Amino acid sequence: APRTGAPQRERERKGSRQAQEVSAPEGARGGQVCASAGTGWTRRRPGTLDTPGSRTDERPSRRARQPISPGARCVRQMATPGEWYASLPVVTRTWGTACVATTAALSFGMVTPYTLLLDFGAIVKKFEIWRLVTPYLVLGGFGFPFLMNLLFIMNYAVPLEVATFEGRKADFGYMLFVGMVAMLPFAWTLSMPFTAVPLVFMLMYVWSRYNPNSQVSLYGVLKLQSFYLPWAMVAITMLLGNDPIPDLVGIAVGHVYYFLVELYPRAGGPALLNTPKWFESMFFSLGFRGDTTTRAQAQAQRAAGFRAFGGGGRRLGGD
Repeated sequence: APRTGAPQRERERKGSRQAQEVSAPEGARGGQVCASAGTGWTRRRPGTLDTPGSRTDERPSRRARQPISPGARCVRQMATPGEWYASLPVVTRTWGTACVATTAALSFGMVTPYTLLLDFGAIVKKFEIWRLVTPYLVLGGFGFPFLMNLLFIMNYAVPLEVATFEGRKADFGYMLFVGMVAMLPFAWTLSMPFTAVPLVFMLMYVWSRYNPNSQVSLYGVLKLQSFYLPWAMVAITMLLGNDPIPDLVGIAVGHVYYFLVELYPRAGGPALLNTPKWFESMFFSLGFRGDTTTRAQAQAQRAAGFRAFGGGGRRLGGD
């Protein structure tokens, strides 16, 4: 009797399993996990099938469902392009958008390069004052150099505005303004019709001075300290057979700015590049808001950070 009952029980178990597999969705067969697709079917291990309404479906254990891969989790949490664009700081976002729009207008023939280049004769005689601004918006036509310069803006202008100049958007805007004005004599002397690349290298140099010990990867091949990054980029420009003069102009202007704002005041000299009130008023009138810290407060905070001994002090004779 036991021998005849065993085959019968085995046939009953096979029939029950086949009935469950016929009623289950296709994705629940073969060990596939369909819980993430909303079917409610899971498979814990081969030979065990949990159906909706079972205990596993109501209260799944860690073994009942496979963990979601990090890639899938990142895809679900990834911000949309619109959210990424809105998260950019306002000054960098405005400049980057203007560069892209100007490049698109040049590429589609909506404007000619001559109407945008820096022409001092046209500025003085024809009063074409837009030529004082448009040369800082032309990064060239769509291509690899344009993409790299746009990435440089994202990589170095964004951390400067968000971290180094945190709460001091007017000071960040004034740094750009000073750099643009300081590049005009170089552009006139060296006959540079467009000055956007020097402005990008100025930001790269200033960022490297504020973050000299950060590790950066050069095209994913060479790792070096950020202090040497501008000079490495100049070397790459020369190796590619391009003119390094615009890069060097940006580095020179960036060094003059950093010296007058940081090094000279630390040595006891006066602060020569404080943001004037008229620039702040004009800057805020254009819609750039968010300043909570003045340059004097920021300089006091930085000066406190350069003390040789950072311990607390007590006044002699005080209570």
